[in-house]
Amino acid sequence: MKKNREFISVVAMVFICLILIFIANKMFNNGKERIGKNSLNYEVAKVLSVTDEKLSRDPIVPNIYIGDQQIKVEMLTGTYAHQQFDIKNSMSRLYSVYTKEGMKVIVSYNISNDNVTNLSVYSYKRNTVVYMLIAIFFALLIFVGRMKGLKSVVSIIFSVIVIFYFMLPGILNGFNPIVLATISAVMIILTTLSIIGGLNSKTFSAILGTISGVVIAGIISFVAGYFAHLSGLTAENTESLIVLAENTKFNMNGLMYAAILIASLGAIMDIGVSIVSAIFEIHATNPKLDRKQLFNSGMNVGKDIIGTMANTLILAFVGSSLTLLIIIAATNMPYIQMSNLDIVCTEIVQGIAGSIAIVIAVPITAFISVLFIDNNKTKLKGNKRKVKNKGAVIKN
Repeated sequence: MKKNREFISVVAMVFICLILIFIANKMFNNGKERIGKNSLNYEVAKVLSVTDEKLSRDPIVPNIYIGDQQIKVEMLTGTYAHQQFDIKNSMSRLYSVYTKEGMKVIVSYNISNDNVTNLSVYSYKRNTVVYMLIAIFFALLIFVGRMKGLKSVVSIIFSVIVIFYFMLPGILNGFNPIVLATISAVMIILTTLSIIGGLNSKTFSAILGTISGVVIAGIISFVAGYFAHLSGLTAENTESLIVLAENTKFNMNGLMYAAILIASLGAIMDIGVSIVSAIFEIHATNPKLDRKQLFNSGMNVGKDIIGTMANTLILAFVGSSLTLLIIIAATNMPYIQMSNLDIVCTEIVQGIAGSIAIVIAVPITAFISVLFIDNNKTKLKGNKRKVKNKGAVIKN
C-alpha cells in the first residue's frame, strides 16, 4: 500500500512538471523574449578525412594546437544532412578544435541564397558525455536509493524545470528577479521535501526551517549589496547583460539576490532535513525527552554539520572564481584595490550570506521541529483522554 502511494506521488509529480512547462510557456510567450535571431546555424557533422594539416603545439597552453587543417565533413543533422563539405579548420589558443577522422564535431554556418557559407568547426560534440554522466548519476540514485532515489530524480527534474521554464523566462520578460527567485525557491522546497519525505510533521518542519534560512540568505545579500553598492553584475558578463536589457524587457535589479537564493538553496535544504530527521528520530527513540532536551539535541547535531556545510558553500564560490584568484595573485594587486573589486566583493557576499543562513537555519529548524513534536504530543494526550472518557461512559 505504501509503495503504491509512493509510486502515485512520483507519477503525480511528473504530471505537475508537464503542467508547469505548459503554463510557463503560455505565461512567458513560449520563451520568445530574446535578442533578435541568431544568423548562424549549428549542426552535428562527422569528420570523413583530414587531407592536410599545418600544426604546431602551443608552448604554453597544454593540449592546444596552433595552425590549420583541411578536412572533409559530412553533415549528420539539419537541412543539409548527408551532404559533404570541405572546411579549413583554423586553430588558435582561444579556438582550438583538433579533429581526427571519424570524430563528430559541431559546425556553424550561414545560409545565403540557399547555399552554405562561412562553414567552420565550432566545437567538439560534448553533449553525449554530459548525457552519459547524467544517466549514470540517475541510475546510481535509483539503484542505491530505490524509491527514495526515484523521488530524488523527479525532484531534480522539477527543480531544473522551475529554473529554466519559470524563473529565467520570467526574468527575461521583465518580472522582478527577487520575486521570481523567492517563488522558485519556495516551489522547489515544497515539492522536493514533500515528495521525498511525504506529507507529515517532519516534512512541514523541514519546509518551514528551509524557507526561513533561504529568506534570511536573500535578505542578508540584499542589504549587504545595497550598502556595498553591488549589483551582481561582474566584468565578464556586464556588457552582455546591458545589451540584453536594452533590447528586451530584462530586469537587472536583484540579480545577486536571485543568484544567492538559488546557490544556497541546496545546502540549506540539506541542513534543514538533517536537523529535523535527527530530532524526530531522537524523539521516537526516547519520547520522554522534553522540549529543551530535544532542542539541545538538535543544536548538537547542527553544530557538527555547520562547519562542513558552511565550508562547502564557501569553497563552491571560491572554486567558481578560481581563475580570477589566480590572476589577482599573479598580478600582485594592492590590497586596497583587490578588497574593493566588484567581482571579489560580490563573491564574498554570496558565500558569506549563504553561510550565515546555514548557521541561523539550525536553531530555527530545531525550534520549529520541537514545536511540531510538542503539538503532536498534545494531540495524542487529548485523544487518550477522549478514549478514556468514552470507556468510562460505556462502563456506566
